[in-house]
Amino acid sequence: MFAMLRQNASQLFRPQQFPKPYTSAASHLGARKQCLLALDGPGTLPDPFSHPLSWSPTNCIAVACGSDVYYQNLNTREISHLCQLVSMEEGLLQCIEWGGTKMPSTLALGTTSGMVQLWDTIKCQPQQMGVKLRTWMDSPSFARATAMSWQGDILAVGRGDGSISLFDVRMYDEVKRVNGHRGRVCGVSWSQNGMFMASGDLCGGVYIWDSRASKSLTDGAVRGPKVRHKGPVKVDMGSLLNVDGFLLIII
Repeated sequence: MFAMLRQNASQLFRPQQFPKPYTSAASHLGARKQCLLALDGPGTLPDPFSHPLSWSPTNCIAVACGSDVYYQNLNTREISHLCQLVSMEEGLLQCIEWGGTKMPSTLALGTTSGMVQLWDTIKCQPQQMGVKLRTWMDSPSFARATAMSWQGDILAVGRGDGSISLFDVRMYDEVKRVNGHRGRVCGVSWSQNGMFMASGDLCGGVYIWDSRASKSLTDGAVRGPKVRHKGPVKVDMGSLLNVDGFLLIII
């Protein structure tokens, strides 16, 4: 009798083991031996062509969660809250992209309302958010920002109306708007030498943009014919050994 009572009483003081939600990547994938790190991303858009994840040259990984951006320093495993969109007019986070080797602490983010922001993570502490450097609004079209790619100080932003915006971090306004796609731009990517840019759209079209006539790609000249595929296209571009060559990877 007393042994049974003691056993029942001990059950009351044991920590409750609640079932793990099936949506938790950290709980399920993190338990696998072959998994090095699992992060949860609640609030990410259910859009297969969004870009809610970006890895910086300084080994920081950023995740867009609805209206918030969190990033983790994988060297120290410290997690920081970078920023939060506070108004409905700003929209939800559609794509994010670190600034590359020239600006490794700068993160660009684009929203469903067409807004593009730049945030600095140098002053971002565990209990503080980052510092906002720029805000560019896509007015009056409000075409959502769908993809991003950096080349030095220039940020290329693909949009839902098929255009590509070019921004310079040293300027307060858009530098150039490049048109050519008939559908939503799913991916943009600069070559490593900065001379070419590839872009793919939802209709399967691929363009190679040539910047040799204008170093900042403000002429919008197209190099060669566009490529047509049967499905949506994301692109990634890397330079070959020769200066004028390029390698286009279709995803």
